[in-house]
Amino acid sequence: TGAVNVPANTPVGSYSIQYRVCEKQNPTNCDDATITINVVAAKIIANDDSATNVDGFVGATNVLNALTNDTLNGNPAQLSEVTMTVVDPALPIAGGQVPILDPTTGQVSVPAGTTAGGYTIVYQICEKLNPSNCDDANILIAVKAATIVANNDLVSNVNGYTGANNVINALTNDL
Repeated sequence: TGAVNVPANTPVGSYSIQYRVCEKQNPTNCDDATITINVVAAKIIANDDSATNVDGFVGATNVLNALTNDTLNGNPAQLSEVTMTVVDPALPIAGGQVPILDPTTGQVSVPAGTTAGGYTIVYQICEKLNPSNCDDANILIAVKAATIVANNDLVSNVNGYTGANNVINALTNDL
């Protein structure tokens, strides 16, 4: 038929097909030619992500999935088609815990005891078929401090002459 097909999952590269055309009536009347096909990589886009108001005291698992808004060839990126790596992990504040990206799932979690502040994780997705076809993105996580509520306390009828020990535990009604 003369049709040339490029199958799905063909890696990036330049491919050549040499062929010969001959006249049926005069089979020695021929000419050779070459078809050159340049296969390009699919467009890959890693988009920035963010999460806010994550309570650092209790932490949170699966705050977001970094892969959710990324695309490969205009379609949602899938871990079966891309690899994910952490380029720059979040930096600790005052030596504390940091949000973590799990590149095997795309999930970002904030461990309990993470200091309040802003954290950035830089990650990269690369096409498995063409490993040099990559894009980077940032994950911004805003961790908030736990809410503290100190309630007033009242102690009555303490004999000032003799005094008293342990008249109240001031933390009992505090959160």
